[in-house]
Amino acid sequence: MLILLWKKHPIFLQKNINQFYTRVIKVACDELYEKQDYESLIEKCDEILGQFPYNPNAICYKGVSLHKLGETDEALNILEKGVETNPDDCPLRNNLALIYCELEEYEKVPKALQGKL
Repeated sequence: MLILLWKKHPIFLQKNINQFYTRVIKVACDELYEKQDYESLIEKCDEILGQFPYNPNAICYKGVSLHKLGETDEALNILEKGVETNPDDCPLRNNLALIYCELEEYEKVPKALQGKL
């Protein structure tokens, strides 16, 4: 049955599969983030990124977790690359801009929020 649906509506099913995985990933990461278990969250994100290398939720959570652990340079690198591969993802852009604000690099905030880095 699934194969028949796939042949008739491949784009529809692919979109639903992507939405499903995005929700599952977000739930798994939310739980670890709320517990402030950043080391485990980074491991979970690495696992997710191994299968879905451009997943914006995993990229965002990994970047924020690294920042919370004091690895700000690596966090910025990951979030900047995430914005390049997911230019329309608001959480990636917002978290990147927040880190720039914390670092008092205010000149970088507009670019992080609006345009190419």
